[in-house]
Amino acid sequence: MPFNGGQQPAHMHQQKSAYVFTRERFRNAVGQPAQFERDLTSERTKADLVAVKLLGRTGGKKPGLSEDAKKQARIVESLC
Repeated sequence: MPFNGGQQPAHMHQQKSAYVFTRERFRNAVGQPAQFERDLTSERTKADLVAVKLLGRTGGKKPGLSEDAKKQARIVESLC
């Protein structure tokens, strides 16, 4: 595109068609309830994490095998 002194191209000055405007408004109208539900889910999740933390529980994966169980598993694996 040639340099035109910082002006926008001619097509940028054209107004949006009524179809495009209506389509965008429809998309926004349909998307708002979905965004609202995502926000509610996020709030509930955060509130639940705070409540669980106050109860003294921690999240994360539960510990795996004990050291004795690991040794026994290694022995069994070496026999195979």
